[in-house]
Amino acid sequence: MMSSGLAVARRLPHLEEATGGHVNKEFAVRRPILLSSLLTLFIVVGVVLIGGSYLMQPAALPGSAVGNTEVIRRFYAAANETIATGNAMALNAVVAPYFVDQDPVPGMKPDRSGLESYLAALHAVVPNTELLVEAVVADGDRAMARVAVRRGQWQTPLSSAVVDQPKPWGSVDVFRIADGKVVEHWGQTDDLTLVRPVTEAILNIPTPSPRVVSLDRFTFASSAGWDPPVGGPCLLFLETGSFRLEVTTPEPAPGASRSAKIGSLAGDGSDAQQVVNLSSGESFLVPAGARLTLNNASSGEARILIASFSEPRIPGGAPLADDLPPGVSRRTLAGGLATDVQVGPAALVLGQVTLARNARISLSSAEGPALIAVGTGRLIVESWGRAWLMRGSDGMSVDPDEQTMASGDGLLMHQGGLTVVHVAGDGPALVHILTLRALETNR
Repeated sequence: MMSSGLAVARRLPHLEEATGGHVNKEFAVRRPILLSSLLTLFIVVGVVLIGGSYLMQPAALPGSAVGNTEVIRRFYAAANETIATGNAMALNAVVAPYFVDQDPVPGMKPDRSGLESYLAALHAVVPNTELLVEAVVADGDRAMARVAVRRGQWQTPLSSAVVDQPKPWGSVDVFRIADGKVVEHWGQTDDLTLVRPVTEAILNIPTPSPRVVSLDRFTFASSAGWDPPVGGPCLLFLETGSFRLEVTTPEPAPGASRSAKIGSLAGDGSDAQQVVNLSSGESFLVPAGARLTLNNASSGEARILIASFSEPRIPGGAPLADDLPPGVSRRTLAGGLATDVQVGPAALVLGQVTLARNARISLSSAEGPALIAVGTGRLIVESWGRAWLMRGSDGMSVDPDEQTMASGDGLLMHQGGLTVVHVAGDGPALVHILTLRALETNR
């Protein structure tokens, strides 16, 4: 029974080869069930056989069933060490350089670098998470493991907005082993969700008026530039390319910050005028009332996300459309409507959420307004409280009740709302989220 079960697992990659890369849809749907069923069918027999063979052998031989079970246990130990420390060196001894993941986590490369990146992402948000090996069965060069997760406490600025902590790992893994190292992996990535903060900043809302909260993507052609109108504070995040920024404030702005990583600061902010060279992955907070000049300093096209909090120039509505110079285009991803924002210091967080097939996530705006922008994929959205869904196809804002959000659509959640989104179809989906949380001040 053990051999026949693992023989099925052994044939998983060959199914795609035999069909030219197109596996039967019914099999694809049943694949996670198949993995769980196989494990259930022969786990007892496998453990007994492995346990007996372990007692009969003085040491685990490389390539043997017992030796391969030890390889798998060392794999999870190395994964746990990477999650705990953020250092992937422990994987070198157990994961081959040519490792291939046949079921990678959405958004990650299907190789060892993708595995390392995912474990590093878990370290950033849940470093005390632990993968617990409940049972391992091996036969030949294949092994199957049943895994439980001891979830740690979230350490992310998005934890106040994400209601339910995402599932970080599947319950069944299948491996192929060669020369004492893991070279191939199949797993259950359905239902997995990866939440990653991209950047954060502390901004200050100086006056008690509604604000037009908006997340926009600007695309600049080579050498293109733009002087946005003076307004409320805004957060810049450079997706691709490089920019030269000129920021002029009417008085010293100690709150202005530039960060290549979340929370880092550059400069003392003592100058009324700053010139900053911004590279891909870096961010810059522009204080309220500052004059800003943006110039594309790269040889090709560059893209930048701008989260803005401007005062409405039409009472109760969106601002007037800005005239953009040649070579600059704008697309509003989410928001674009006025909402109540508390006066004073607030924590602004921009993050990305990757959802696998069947995954879902609940987002709360209890502590301040929030934006949800769909980058790729399709989502079914259920919302409670005041919210508006902006369609990317025509820019119209509609009631989000039981709507489907597609790439280019965005959702504005007023403070005090709750939204549940789950992947429609096979997935995956990539979502940008922007949250604003008022900070308590000492009186």
